[in-house]
Amino acid sequence: MAEIAQRSGVSIAAVSKVVNGRDGVSDATRQNVEKVLEQVGYRRKRQLDAKMSSTVELILPYGDGNGLVEFLRGATSQAKAMGAGVTVSETKPGADRYELFLQILRRNPLGVIVDLPDVTDKERKLFRSRWIPFVIVDMNRGSSEETLSIGVDNWTGGLIAGRHLVGLGHRRIAVVSGPDDSESSAARMAGLGMALREAGLQLDPALVATGDFMSEAGFDAAMRFLRMPEPPTAIFGFNDLTAIGILHAAARLRVLVPEELSVIGFDDVFPVAGMGLTTVHQPFLGVAQESVKMIMNAKAQQDEGRRISERRIVMTPRLEVRQTTGAPQA
Repeated sequence: MAEIAQRSGVSIAAVSKVVNGRDGVSDATRQNVEKVLEQVGYRRKRQLDAKMSSTVELILPYGDGNGLVEFLRGATSQAKAMGAGVTVSETKPGADRYELFLQILRRNPLGVIVDLPDVTDKERKLFRSRWIPFVIVDMNRGSSEETLSIGVDNWTGGLIAGRHLVGLGHRRIAVVSGPDDSESSAARMAGLGMALREAGLQLDPALVATGDFMSEAGFDAAMRFLRMPEPPTAIFGFNDLTAIGILHAAARLRVLVPEELSVIGFDDVFPVAGMGLTTVHQPFLGVAQESVKMIMNAKAQQDEGRRISERRIVMTPRLEVRQTTGAPQA
């Protein structure tokens, strides 16, 4: 600890308090020491006698409403069934996320479920240094043997949506994707591409718009597509909010759905069932429940000194056919 104290510019006693999660140091000092601990690759010894909370911490992105209600319902019900509670934290744009994670770890939870699209290696190392199990939701790339993760097979979701439209007879299909850096969007696009290739088709670049998973992007893209000399007969929005924007554009231009335009979304969140939207159902409830199970199982195996047996779960989406898709007019 002397080396860490010297590098941090604090006393050995202060370093000891940070390492053991005790009070008596300022937040600035704690964060400084934590950074030095990370730099030297320090890994805390397991403290089996440390007081542990009876909760699972859930970290969500600020303002992300897609599937949030179902996810929370699944997490809380599963945790309750296993004798635990759930504490929720949101990460606001521009906030110091590392400090938020430190605060969560000081509470010594049973485990942490991280539903964020961009968890860094630095943040993963922070969780591992405390011997607290953590599950990353919807992690498609960059997972390792030390990371617990769970996600939905977005490639299959894109494939079944594409096959549905092709099977109805659509040949001119447009897409409003998610952001360029979205791994889930890229996987859905790849699945759709496979469905088209199976039918001897390919996606027209003029019929591809990059969105942001918000309804405004779906509306703007659909307004452009539907004003083309040869408009598409179907549009695939890569989430339900995007698809709702597409439906609003069709209504604005008096384009009949599904007689003149088929629309399909992705997620199956409230209130699209009542709207009759055909969509790809994401099992948010199941993902949350399995995340809690992974945490509790990992904690039990860890306490018994056993190797964690389950590292990655991939759940399969399903197609929900409703009233917004149909065969194109002859």
